[in-house]
Amino acid sequence: MRGVVMCDLDGTIYFAERGFAPGLTETFQMINSVGVITTINTARHARTGRVLAATLGLQHPYACLTGGVIFQPPKWQEDDLDIPSFPQPDEILQGFRMSKKLVTEVLQLAETMGLGGRVFYDRDVYLYKKQELYVKWPEDLEYESLDQVADGALQMFITGVDHELGDKVAARLKVMTDECSFYLFHHQDGFEIAVNPKGVTKAKLVDFYMEKMKIPRNAIMAVGDSPGDAPMIEKAGIGVATALAPKEVKEVADVVLDTPSLDAVPKFLRSYYG
Repeated sequence: MRGVVMCDLDGTIYFAERGFAPGLTETFQMINSVGVITTINTARHARTGRVLAATLGLQHPYACLTGGVIFQPPKWQEDDLDIPSFPQPDEILQGFRMSKKLVTEVLQLAETMGLGGRVFYDRDVYLYKKQELYVKWPEDLEYESLDQVADGALQMFITGVDHELGDKVAARLKVMTDECSFYLFHHQDGFEIAVNPKGVTKAKLVDFYMEKMKIPRNAIMAVGDSPGDAPMIEKAGIGVATALAPKEVKEVADVVLDTPSLDAVPKFLRSYYG
């Protein structure tokens, strides 16, 4: 293989209510034909990550949960895409876990701020207290008390609509950075804070391709648009930030795209690898 291209999903190659960027599938196919792997690296849970990976026809490992869990591509037929997309046991290649103590502390912090938490495990999603910005899936479970919190969480989300409150939660989480990693991102509907085990960022997928698949760093491209993408953009040999990425993301990128069009990433990839 000549290299690998890993793309963030939301805001980079996938857009709400519009789907994948125009020409993306054909662009990925073209890149694959010259020996370059294409994959996704997303903060989404495996439920939706698996569907999107299958839709793109990915042939190589991809990451969900901000790099906390790395999966083999799903082995589904096209008409199986409506099956609830929890990972199968043999799909998890790497897992990074949070302790019951850490999950409890984060949920307690959220509760003091009038918020709740959403906790992801391999197969289960637990809700605790007030949740905003999320639609409850039929399979979601609920904690009735913090005594029920389990060991081994893969990721947590704290969400809300008050941007100032999001900044306050992030400030409180900073004192816990010896135990966890987190990032805050604001959008028009509110804020989300992704909380991960210590050291887990999207750069984990860069490590995976270098260490497990022996692809040199200078042959790895990472493309993204948000603070959560900065670690992989900085670590990859070729870091690409979209036109609408914030300043801190553009500062660590080797390439900054100059147009915010939906097809900006496919156009750049075709030009670079063509």
